[in-house]
Amino acid sequence: MATINCFRVGKRFGGLEVLKDIDLVVEEGEFLVLVGPSGCGKSTLLGLIAGLEEISSGDILISGRSVKGIHPSERDIAMVFQSYALYPSMSVGANMAFGLEMRKIPKEAREHRVAEVAKTLQIDHLLNRRPGQLSGGQRQRVAMGRALVRDPQVFLFDEPLSNLDAKLRVEMRTEIKRLHQSLKTTMVYVTHDQIEALTLATRIAVLKDGILQQHGTPNEIYNRPRNRFVAQFMGSPSMNLIPAILRRQDGTATAHINRKTEQAITLPMPPSVGSQLADGAAIEVGLRPETITDVTASEENGFVAFECVADVVEPAGSDTFLITRLGDKEIAARIRAETQVVSGDRVRLSIDRTKATFFDAGSGMRLAAAHEV
Repeated sequence: MATINCFRVGKRFGGLEVLKDIDLVVEEGEFLVLVGPSGCGKSTLLGLIAGLEEISSGDILISGRSVKGIHPSERDIAMVFQSYALYPSMSVGANMAFGLEMRKIPKEAREHRVAEVAKTLQIDHLLNRRPGQLSGGQRQRVAMGRALVRDPQVFLFDEPLSNLDAKLRVEMRTEIKRLHQSLKTTMVYVTHDQIEALTLATRIAVLKDGILQQHGTPNEIYNRPRNRFVAQFMGSPSMNLIPAILRRQDGTATAHINRKTEQAITLPMPPSVGSQLADGAAIEVGLRPETITDVTASEENGFVAFECVADVVEPAGSDTFLITRLGDKEIAARIRAETQVVSGDRVRLSIDRTKATFFDAGSGMRLAAAHEV
């Protein structure tokens, strides 16, 4: 196992600054997922760790050793690519053993290691086949096996599931998670899929425009997003951000969500937030879809009820998503699948006020969450 330390890492391609002063630590045995929209710099950062690109500024240490100028083959890392990168003329076994053969590992030791890893990945019955005879999921397992046989300090994954269909993605996600739990090796994984990030990671690093937005556990990223971007990027559907006004009376701060033709909704705010802002300040209330649902509890139990009109109803199996408007913004609520509602119906929903998060309307930075009071 290894630690990875990125100190003010920057990368430029000519005049284009792709990464800006990235400070990031990956502890031994962690599964770090780098996530963000296309072009945010996540694959570039992975390439810098791997040695496929040169660092423009800052430094990267692997197990306390600077890897500046060190060839990828000398970093004791293994990388799994989106494209599999298997040799079509070689058998599965030969593909997996190729790296060991290049390192002059004896044939008997190579065969033993390949057989061991193939059994772990459940591809031992495929060792004599060619890549062209395999499904996408099987080829991805072979690509992972080729990395595993080397027993490296660090595994790097560059969007390895992008070419698979939805069912295979879920299956392979489970396999990768199981693999990490078994090996306890340091892993860094790049994806643009925030569901993959939340399900796989022990820690997540969210990037945007080459800048690290937040680094934390999946729970921290999802429930305590640092800013508006992280709040809306992580989660599907994304967090609802609703314009509101801070009102203070007798030392108590509340968020008022005004509605044109309906009664305003009032949510209590943490004292720490109320003391930061002036009365009348513009804020945003962040509510995950699951915190807005059909009425199942009384207001006394922490829920604030309101009425609205269902614009769109989207059945999703175990749940139903209801699209409506609140505070002049389109929002998504998650209601029970058995709730009978169609577009145009007037429905009564409730907000779990203990799960609200508050943001400064100007900067987009999180002020606090209600559960942090």
